Amino acid sequence: MLQVSVIGGGSWGTTIAKVIQDNFKNRSISGKTFLWVYPEVVNGVDLSESINSTRINSKYLPEIVLPEGVTATSKMSDAVKDADILVFAVPHEFLDGILGSIISDKGAVVKKECIAVTLAKGLFFEEEKMELISARIKRMLGVEVCTLMGANIAGDVANGLFSECTLGYENESIKKTVVDVFNSKHFRVAAVKDHGAVEVCGALKNVVAVGCGIVAGQQQGVNTIAAVIRNGLLEMVRFCRKFVKSPDNLAENDETIPRVFFESCGVADLIVTCSSGRNYKYSKLASEKGISIGRIEKEEMNGQKLQGYSTIKDLLAFIKGNGVEKEFPFFVAICNSATSDLSAERIVDAIRESPQ
Repeated sequence: MLQVSVIGGGSWGTTIAKVIQDNFKNRSISGKTFLWVYPEVVNGVDLSESINSTRINSKYLPEIVLPEGVTATSKMSDAVKDADILVFAVPHEFLDGILGSIISDKGAVVKKECIAVTLAKGLFFEEEKMELISARIKRMLGVEVCTLMGANIAGDVANGLFSECTLGYENESIKKTVVDVFNSKHFRVAAVKDHGAVEVCGALKNVVAVGCGIVAGQQQGVNTIAAVIRNGLLEMVRFCRKFVKSPDNLAENDETIPRVFFESCGVADLIVTCSSGRNYKYSKLASEKGISIGRIEKEEMNGQKLQGYSTIKDLLAFIKGNGVEKEFPFFVAICNSATSDLSAERIVDAIRESPQ
């Protein structure tokens, strides 16, 4: 029996657990799914116990009934010890803590042949250095890792509405196993051998979405938002060329857009995130109210963090640390606006001044 353990009981992690277990049932695959949730009490009941008794994640996905075969737990060892596939569905800023708890828990021994799949959207920046999330997981756990990203709104996927996603992989031998676990009639998985570019798409599209939100909050119009998306895409491609090893073998200064950017993780996810995602919505709200995004996180998001805003602060330091501000003027403009005065004009000026 195949065991898949999803680490992270938020709306997306819970949705993915449902997708996997539904797939096991519909395709007659002998498998079970564990859902690790952070230990917390909701309405006087431990969340994992509540999920197991009601089949509903009342806090993060309250209108969706989970299939039989999904078992929630707040004990990391229960989720990890027999897992054939570990799916990480936590915000990237919490990943080091999660990996540390797995390593330190003597009961949470990861099998050597285990495959890890990351759904986390972000990058690790340390001064002028950058590390992919997949690389961090592989380094710390010693397992093969692939990346799953795409234009996926959790509620739509959980309700069985059709969507696509992109699996970025490095090792050919694990591709089929992972695709078989996730791919279904309602959730189409396309695999590309370029996990680095897939991850960069997942992280940087949130930065572009923050820029769209700032611009939209100051009534700049749909045409301007389209320009923000287009220029954001160009700098995403340029960033991949410069900082991520990619199998397409094009030169760093080649402006040809690689195939991966036309997958769900690229243009499709960028459009969805820049029109209806949280990074867009809450950045727009901050822009409309004329208050900082940090304050919006505290007052409107119950202390939760916008992934795009978290990435922005580290991205700006990384760009400056590498002395490449002139190569990424649009990202610099978004970062400076998001962390200071929320100036839409600064973002638009960066577009006006870009080479034609």
